[in-house]
Amino acid sequence: MVAALVAVGVALLVDAPTVVVPQIAVLYAATGYYTARHPDVLHGGDGPRPDWTAGALGGGLTFALVGLTTVDAPPWLYVYGFGLAVFGVAVGVAWARSRPQLA
Repeated sequence: MVAALVAVGVALLVDAPTVVVPQIAVLYAATGYYTARHPDVLHGGDGPRPDWTAGALGGGLTFALVGLTTVDAPPWLYVYGFGLAVFGVAVGVAWARSRPQLA
């Protein structure tokens, strides 16, 4: 919930269109919900093996942010794009973990 409030604050500071602000709030709130259910997505697992999920999250977000900063887009789009990237990874991990037969 805190992430949603911060994201909305940043979106308002960078003059995001009014229609996009509620979408950003819902996006970041849903991301917070999924990462709260699976906190090891952010800090890794407890095993000695490499944590590919945390590595994919870090690498994917780095790639997404570098890609976002190379285009000439309004700053509010960076807030929205980053939220979409994090949401996609969090929901993907939650979906995969809900189906142990896929592992």
